[in-house]
Amino acid sequence: MKRFIFVAVLCLTAILLPGKPLVASDDNSVPTNLQVLDSLAASVGSNLISFVSHRGFDSLDISVWESPAKYYIKHRIIGASHSQPLRIFEKVENSKRLPMEITINKCAISFHNMPNQPDSLIRRAEINLSVFIRTRDNELISLPLFSKKHEDRVARGNVAALQNNSFPFLNPNVPDPELSFFEEFIEPIILVSSAVLTVVLLFSVRSN
Repeated sequence: MKRFIFVAVLCLTAILLPGKPLVASDDNSVPTNLQVLDSLAASVGSNLISFVSHRGFDSLDISVWESPAKYYIKHRIIGASHSQPLRIFEKVENSKRLPMEITINKCAISFHNMPNQPDSLIRRAEINLSVFIRTRDNELISLPLFSKKHEDRVARGNVAALQNNSFPFLNPNVPDPELSFFEEFIEPIILVSSAVLTVVLLFSVRSN
């Protein structure tokens, strides 16, 4: 009888303690972090070039203030101008073109926990730029903020496949899963209770 109780306790513990399966998928339809940011950069670049060209500028030199995403943003905007009336060039010494100065307020990917869904993450991406054009009189023309955001849901087990080692700002930290009510309160009670019952049963069997 005591052996039956001992086995029953072990079985009950195994049933009540749920596992944590990793949900991963090879679904190629989920864009990588670089693909998401490229889409935002293309949109921001197109809007910026359209806005500036409608104000009578036909060519500008680009200058981007220091940031981890400096070269990424600079080359994405230069690339976006290739098929546009306004051409953007990398700044060179003794250039006669007016400089367009860009401050990167934000260019990043971030991951966030989803409530009650430990195997999924919310992925947020954002590009936000402040842009100024410096005139020949050394005055700054301030343009509106150019910003674009994206949010989607990804599997926690797929994060490594979405990252890109060429751009460190595309590899954000992944938050640890939030503990459920069961994991935070009920699971420890079950574990402690099972351990106590096991010890009691072992001593009872040994005493007999």
